[in-house]
Amino acid sequence: MEPDSREHLSDARAPEMKRVSEGNLNTLEYWNDRFARNDYFDWDTANLPQLIADLIPQNARVLDVGTGAAIFPRRISNLRPDIVFSACDFSPVAIQSLQVVPHSLFQSLFVWDVREPCPFGNLCYDTVLATELLEHLEKPEVAVRNMVNVAKRQLIVTVPNENRIESGEHLWSYTAKDLYDLLRPYGMANVNVVRWEGFNLLADLQKF
Repeated sequence: MEPDSREHLSDARAPEMKRVSEGNLNTLEYWNDRFARNDYFDWDTANLPQLIADLIPQNARVLDVGTGAAIFPRRISNLRPDIVFSACDFSPVAIQSLQVVPHSLFQSLFVWDVREPCPFGNLCYDTVLATELLEHLEKPEVAVRNMVNVAKRQLIVTVPNENRIESGEHLWSYTAKDLYDLLRPYGMANVNVVRWEGFNLLADLQKF
């Protein structure tokens, strides 16, 4: 898919996605508690890390947003040791738990709530990566805008599609068009449906 218009960034609007959860479990207290109890599902990512690794430029500085237990940085770094990873999460408990990860994996670790502008400024990283994050957010369009501002070149996101909604933590059901419409104001959005425990959506946004 290619965008049919280049809307001004401030004009970006959320697409008409399907709401799948009336409430919202995704509070800071909820996730701090889960990370404190090591209650985090380390699911089988199958070939998704390889697909993401193939999209990232050589020697890129990558920020993993909403890193949680850093499942994807760990697996991608095994495939692409040239990538320099940093990671952030809105949960200080998650970030604290990653301090025991070998220092060679992360250049930096910090707390950032992606619903707010990044405190470290814009255009800080070549690539911003957000895996299985946007479906948890009340206003995913705000998070996308903030991540695009941080990325110099590229934003890569994955979400479950409409055929894979099984968690009470998920607020939104995405189709390929939903994800494309969410990203297209900010660049050339390429959205693919990839097979992973059913179907998953993988989007590669190249900035204008």
